[in-house]
Amino acid sequence: FPSHDMILDRENKWDGYIPPSWDESKYTINNFTAVTYRYYPELQNLEPIKTIREQLNFPYLDYTSTQLVKFPPFNGPTLHRDRERETALLIPIYTFEKYEPVNFYKDEDKSFWFDVDYSDSMIVFNAKVLHATANKEYNRYSLQFDIKEPYSEVYEKYKRGELFKC
Repeated sequence: FPSHDMILDRENKWDGYIPPSWDESKYTINNFTAVTYRYYPELQNLEPIKTIREQLNFPYLDYTSTQLVKFPPFNGPTLHRDRERETALLIPIYTFEKYEPVNFYKDEDKSFWFDVDYSDSMIVFNAKVLHATANKEYNRYSLQFDIKEPYSEVYEKYKRGELFKC
């Protein structure tokens, strides 16, 4: 991935991302300094993103539903739920880091519920559940595909072995 990182950085497509102003409770600027390569046409044919996307059994996926996210060291999403999507497929991308799990929290009291270590696999992610990640000393990269179907439908598709075309 470092060679792709250099290509993307050279193209100046990494943008500072601050969540929409209508959702100020989602993050605090002090704890969220992600930069993203979101929804650019160049993602349509960038390998290996193109190959991964074409193997997923969601024919509408294109660059408009594809994003790379990079969290700088010791920054990550604080406790939140996504407003702009319900379901996503998350794929870890490594440079040198230990990939920290995603922590999920209970709605009632925001207490810790469980975590998911997806350091060696892709996950189907319900972005409406409260979650956060404690990024450590390295940049944290992930490839994410925004899925239109509800989480329960995508998860059932996964359990039936229909997430991929092959």
